[in-house]
Amino acid sequence: MSGRRGIRHSLLLLPLLLLTATAASAAQTSFYQVTGPVGAAIWGLGDEPGTQALAFAFTRVTPVKPQATTAAAPTQEAPVELPPPSARLAFTVTRWAFEEDQWVRRQWYGDMALDDRSLAIASTLADGKLDAIVLGTLEEMTEDDVVVRENVRGRIQVNWTAYGRLANSTLSYNYQTPSFATSLQMAGQGRSSRTTGIITVDGMGDPIEIWGFGNLAAVKTGLLSVTQ
Repeated sequence: MSGRRGIRHSLLLLPLLLLTATAASAAQTSFYQVTGPVGAAIWGLGDEPGTQALAFAFTRVTPVKPQATTAAAPTQEAPVELPPPSARLAFTVTRWAFEEDQWVRRQWYGDMALDDRSLAIASTLADGKLDAIVLGTLEEMTEDDVVVRENVRGRIQVNWTAYGRLANSTLSYNYQTPSFATSLQMAGQGRSSRTTGIITVDGMGDPIEIWGFGNLAAVKTGLLSVTQ
């Protein structure tokens, strides 16, 4: 028997933000088989009240089709072609601000493939670094209106520094807002980590400094879903 202790995160439910009004749109969910070899997660707060961030980054995921819940008659439509396996990042950042006598909530979120240079994680899971320029959706909500902008450019810079021992790990994360939701189920070996970072988004004002808890993982099996 190994002397390493097993770690189990039974269910980390990140804040569920309920709003009285949201942009009307059809939800679309993407599913990915996490094939590793390594990945990292951060859930944290910004350097000012009303900011929070979440990011899941993996060196390799494989898009998969959702399992059908009901039997369907065959059709003549061409099958949907899934993207090829790649490194990937699912992310969201939220910032509140008081402007012109009202509160404004801005949320920037997305699900993007990464190039090989954007994510680097040590094989020992001692540390990790993400530096990626990606496009996301920016939703701006006020008391009177909701404005949604597509393909908004931003830069996500995160550093992970492990402080826990390497151990068997089972992870379960869920995060949901009206516009973005993600779920991750993953097993393998992992190390808890401290995280710091800077997120800079066009249209969200000054760069947001973030800090929080995270995880570095050597993935054995996993499933990631992202709903936008």
